[in-house]
Amino acid sequence: MTSPGPPLTASDREHGPVTLGPPRRQDGLGRLLYWLCNLLYYGVARHLPYSPRPYALGSRRIRYELCRRMFRSCGVDVNVEHGALINSGAQIDIGDRSG
Repeated sequence: MTSPGPPLTASDREHGPVTLGPPRRQDGLGRLLYWLCNLLYYGVARHLPYSPRPYALGSRRIRYELCRRMFRSCGVDVNVEHGALINSGAQIDIGDRSG
């Protein structure tokens, strides 16, 4: 007989359980991609306009794509907003629809 698992919270019942993406790669190519994303985030994406601005032109998606490769695990539909300081991101776990 299997255990039913942890009890559902009110948030789980409303939005469903949180699904985190797979952890980022730790090998040589993964480290290179991590440093490239870190460079692009702090050099360019962090300074893109706020998401709701009409002239933002996908800045939310650009920041998400870079940060999901830097975070330890990242859910879907995450909003990393303009100017967010995430340091290395190596210890960040963020769930669905966060930000």
